[in-house]
Amino acid sequence: NIVIQRKVTRICSDSSGGRTDVRDEHKRVRPSVIYDADIQRTEDAIRANRHLIMKELHNILLNVSMTALYKAMSVPLGHRKLRAHWIPKISSKEHQMKRIDFVFHSYIH
Repeated sequence: NIVIQRKVTRICSDSSGGRTDVRDEHKRVRPSVIYDADIQRTEDAIRANRHLIMKELHNILLNVSMTALYKAMSVPLGHRKLRAHWIPKISSKEHQMKRIDFVFHSYIH
């Protein structure tokens, strides 16, 4: 009941100040969408230095929020943080073959 009274009081004071719309005004915030060019720049930065932290990646892409950047790292790029390294969640064929060769040679010798 108090919340409703506060809201009515606020609306009345806003309307007496000249405001005519009761809906909130559009706020300027960073976009929650990350574009393909930004994803490519992120991928290039990670390939150059796998020790990058989120703050450093955010400094590279200032126009993207930290949440959107983290989601882009984990969903479209498929990376995760492991022991301070960004690693792909899914191994490439080259990585899989290296693992198979390593296991094969370790059992032979």
